[in-house]
Amino acid sequence: MRLRTLLVPLLALLLTLVAAPPGSAHPARSQNAGYLFVYFTGEGTADGEQIRYALSRGDDPLHWRELNGGRPVLTSTLGEKGLRDPFVIRSPQGDRFYLIATDLRMYRNSSGSWDQVQRHGSKSVMVWESTDLVHWTDQRLVKVAPDTAGNTWAPEAYWDSRLREYVVFWASKLYAADDPDHTGSTYNRMLYATTKDFRTFSAPRVWNDPGYSVIDSTVIKDRGTYYRFTKDERDPSSGSPCSKFITAEKSRNLTDTSYGFVADCVGSGGGAPAAGPPRPSADRPPPIRQRAIMSSGIPVRCSDSELYAHMLDILGRLVGFDTTSHKSNLELIHYVQELLAGNGIDSELHWNEARTKANLVATAGPGDGGARGVVWSGHTDVVPVDGQSWSADPFTLRLTQDAAIGRGTADMKGFIACCLAILSRTDHARLTTPVTLMLTYEEEIGCVGARHLVEEMRTWQGRVTGCIVGEPTGLDVVVGHKGKQNHRITFTGEPRHAALAPQLPNPIVAAAPLAGPAGSRNEEFRTEGPHDDRFDIGHSWINIGRIDGGVKPNIVPESCVVDLEIRNIPAHACDDIAADLHGHATGALRDGMRALSDVAEVTVEQLSDTPSFAIEPDHAFVTFVREAFGATEDPCYVPFGTEAGLICGHAGIPTVVCGPGFITEAHTADEFVALDQLRGCLDRLTSLPLG
Repeated sequence: MRLRTLLVPLLALLLTLVAAPPGSAHPARSQNAGYLFVYFTGEGTADGEQIRYALSRGDDPLHWRELNGGRPVLTSTLGEKGLRDPFVIRSPQGDRFYLIATDLRMYRNSSGSWDQVQRHGSKSVMVWESTDLVHWTDQRLVKVAPDTAGNTWAPEAYWDSRLREYVVFWASKLYAADDPDHTGSTYNRMLYATTKDFRTFSAPRVWNDPGYSVIDSTVIKDRGTYYRFTKDERDPSSGSPCSKFITAEKSRNLTDTSYGFVADCVGSGGGAPAAGPPRPSADRPPPIRQRAIMSSGIPVRCSDSELYAHMLDILGRLVGFDTTSHKSNLELIHYVQELLAGNGIDSELHWNEARTKANLVATAGPGDGGARGVVWSGHTDVVPVDGQSWSADPFTLRLTQDAAIGRGTADMKGFIACCLAILSRTDHARLTTPVTLMLTYEEEIGCVGARHLVEEMRTWQGRVTGCIVGEPTGLDVVVGHKGKQNHRITFTGEPRHAALAPQLPNPIVAAAPLAGPAGSRNEEFRTEGPHDDRFDIGHSWINIGRIDGGVKPNIVPESCVVDLEIRNIPAHACDDIAADLHGHATGALRDGMRALSDVAEVTVEQLSDTPSFAIEPDHAFVTFVREAFGATEDPCYVPFGTEAGLICGHAGIPTVVCGPGFITEAHTADEFVALDQLRGCLDRLTSLPLG
């Protein structure tokens, strides 16, 4: 156990803490007053194990002023009635603080001896909430450790934007399940649980167990990598040269149970053993040498907070361009050209035939020999807002505490904004692998723009590492999706008086039997396959979505239109399914109509084609992306289509789909993407080891 400091950047806190009366307004957020030091003083005095505050003298964490006359600010009346190891975390929305602490009092062995409190100590953490760090809720005692634990020491927390939960971690000695009295010999290891509200926690899991006692972990995140600093609690008599010093490790995934080694014996050259891990401030960059070791991602010439603000500015501009699929995207494309040119990145445009729309390709970094490196791909068009009930202008970005709202924010201008923010701030002279941005038009109506780029992309063979398509997947890495084709079959006859109906072909009657073969094929797909169990619906399907014909009951219909959609698993070609339906319509059904009229006709038209996509989950590029992004869950498969089928299946470029937001949030009124998803996207893209 140790005395532990915590530096939390505060906003105009000094006057608030010193002078604010109860019930006063929250502190102003116009300027920083300093760092808040939340601490306890130890078990030497009766009130030493309660919470105190000190404030730094401006931006100087070496000189402090005690607040509240040095007296406790928070005291405990629950559990062991002592508070040690306080830790404060701010919510990602910035509207709330949580303070957690160890439930333990060692003054005159109030809770027992050091051995006793590690066998029969508290299994809970103490929790408070505040909106201003001055006025706190009543304390609450929340159990987080398992029944096999003997103690719950030094809790800390970190917000995980991937899980969208807080990860709370602490040290516990764990005893055998058949040792309910905890009489055996064991050691401390680090555990964690997750929570959204510090009231309800997941089941605890072991986080760090090197086979000997470790305590007091702390974490800081830098450019998508989590760095964990943990005290080696072995006794110096064990012979370990690192006992009582710090071990540093890293991982792309906060809850990873096997962090990679960085260094041990940290602090051993500086004198006495450490009393807990160092705590870098989130607002102060680590020392230059430390950052050089930590960063192997994309070299961005700004802080994380500046990059995030820059991304939101860009997103506002992108949403402001109405790029509904039937409209031009050139205003947006020219904006992107200018933005990238400002950082020395040239763009190529690939036009549609009418030159009203364009695809954009731009490469940053070493492009010798036409190298394309890692491609970031997104489409610029959005679906219409017609008929939707929006609460405000769809093409004006609105920001709430936790979301960005506007047409295309989820699908997929949020991803494009992240790409542009990074590329416009990247020191591309320091890139060791190129990054190529590819923006397309008319994805929403059949991947038209990407289809026109296929031949160009085929020329990149041998000069491209792979492609990330940033469709909204909740930042999960997707390695497969179904394909989709839309078809229209039109039955045409002669519009005449209904009195002559027995002598004429009826297009509606002729079209109706098309549903029978479609239904039979669907049942065949369901029972006989082919099957692909990677999808929730593991077979292909034909959906007849619209039948439209006729004017009035007293007129023989002139025509009947049948619109249908085919969704196919990757191993089942859409073209084959469509050919069967087309053959039936233009064969037996047309023959039946022509038996009554030579002018009867059946025509077929393919309206769109989004090819299916599949790449092996253990493909080298998939592994590269997952390791860089810190993905621990298995790659997944989704039911919606993307341009990945063209990029991977037709152009031959290894591809994954991964982007911010969720498909359930796309195409809707008040479409939105969570700000945490955008932050996570920036973290992941900048973590790619290309610098």
